[in-house]
Amino acid sequence: MKIAIIANNTFSLIHLRFEMILDFLSKGHNLVIYVPDNEYIDQLNDLNNVKCVELHYNRTGTNPVNDFKLIRTYRKHIRNDKPDIVFAYNLKPVIYGIYAAHKEGIKELFAMIPGAGFVFSGENIKAKIIQLLIRSMYQKSLRLCKKVFFQNPDDLGEFVSGGMLQKKQCVQINGSGVNLERFLNYPLPNKPVFLFIARLLRVKGIIEYCEAAKKIHQKYPNIEFHVVGGYDENPTSINKNELDRYISQNVILYQGQVKDVRPYIRNASIFVLPSYHREGVPHVILEAMSMGRSILTTTAIGCRETVKEGINGFMIPPKDVEALVEKMIWFIEHYDKVSQMGKESYLYCKEKFDVNRVNKIIVKSMEL
Repeated sequence: MKIAIIANNTFSLIHLRFEMILDFLSKGHNLVIYVPDNEYIDQLNDLNNVKCVELHYNRTGTNPVNDFKLIRTYRKHIRNDKPDIVFAYNLKPVIYGIYAAHKEGIKELFAMIPGAGFVFSGENIKAKIIQLLIRSMYQKSLRLCKKVFFQNPDDLGEFVSGGMLQKKQCVQINGSGVNLERFLNYPLPNKPVFLFIARLLRVKGIIEYCEAAKKIHQKYPNIEFHVVGGYDENPTSINKNELDRYISQNVILYQGQVKDVRPYIRNASIFVLPSYHREGVPHVILEAMSMGRSILTTTAIGCRETVKEGINGFMIPPKDVEALVEKMIWFIEHYDKVSQMGKESYLYCKEKFDVNRVNKIIVKSMEL
């Protein structure tokens, strides 16, 4: 069969869905992939039986005229390529891609919600209006799907209770899964080293991380706090001047945006993501767990799936810098316990988040 995958960037296809793509291909299926960028298109096109189509649109734009054009574009390509199955994930691909495929007569429709995202997190009037609109649009598309995959039980429950789809359509998976053979368990450095990896969005807790590092430096000036990640077009992104303030004070060591995070995880002891974003399950936490790192994150939806409290790490309330400082200092002052916590992270990851287990559920649910 021919499977169309509709995504909102090639980065996620390579770093989060590559094993799933290989699973689809191993079953003898052909793939056509619709994406709005070409960063990793060559790597995808190098695979046998894969065709990538770059569609030019703004993945975070809200112009209704442009979104209507996107629906027409999806319909045109789906009509030409004639896929048997459509699998879409992220907001615009799910809302517009699934609808377009339905209008072109495709019956085998599947979607994934990798996290409700910032549009479900806002509290002001504008955010609430946007949420109502998006919920309505999700409802129209998701009800067309045979199965919808959710990465955590909170999102699944909210989408069902909100009337966006029926529970019988839902399948829960444990995040995107992580390749345990690629992110190998690795010995810890002989000193505490903290690491933050994420897009530099406020909702990822980057400012809280930097403020905590600043406070800890007053007592422990030799402790290292690393930051890996790039600036983003997302409206919650910080600007360069904000981060430069901490860099110039030697509070953090900024490594920029990288294509391979493994060397940075190897050189760290404790992975920190103080996110208050509506995550699915943060993939970078799974990567750190697979490599045997202790985890310090928040009780935010998605993040809390990754921590057994006090066993492989700790959870703190979102936006709580003082709680973040307290737990970071605990890791510094109890470094003899960090190695065992890292081992527990690996075992938990192997038990629950192995990408082979996750993809097996997806393939079975799609009857491939």
